[in-house]
Amino acid sequence: MTMIHECDSCGYEGRVIEVLDSCLCESCFEQQRHLIEAQPCPECGKEIDTDIGLCQRCANDPEIMPQPDC
Repeated sequence: MTMIHECDSCGYEGRVIEVLDSCLCESCFEQQRHLIEAQPCPECGKEIDTDIGLCQRCANDPEIMPQPDC
């Protein structure tokens, strides 16, 4: 059974990608990803290279991104 979903950004009905708090079509997802990558890391100013909006160093820093206890 195929389920049709709607892009929360443009209204496209079809295949979408689930992101943190919405569903985006492939085109809107790529646009959003490029906008995030174009901005510097808010913590240190270096280039963002993760999907969470931080550079790799800051994403792995436990003071900035606390890790759950194992």
